[in-house]
Amino acid sequence: MREVPQDEARQMAKETGLAWIETSAKSNANVAAVFDLCLEEIEKSMHPERATDASGAEANGSVDGKKANKGNQCIAM
Repeated sequence: MREVPQDEARQMAKETGLAWIETSAKSNANVAAVFDLCLEEIEKSMHPERATDASGAEANGSVDGKKANKGNQCIAM
């Protein structure tokens, strides 16, 4: 059962500069992917000088072309 409409979740993530990925523990959809995303974000926050994106290019901390706030950061799940 969907609790939050997909469009609403995607829009909120965009407005707040957060990553968004839909998951389902019931069907195991994207569970490993979101875990990997969390690990990547933790690594970036611990070692920003080594942060790279999936292509190997330096990550700029942006979501949808918007620069992320470099203050206190957290991952919302």
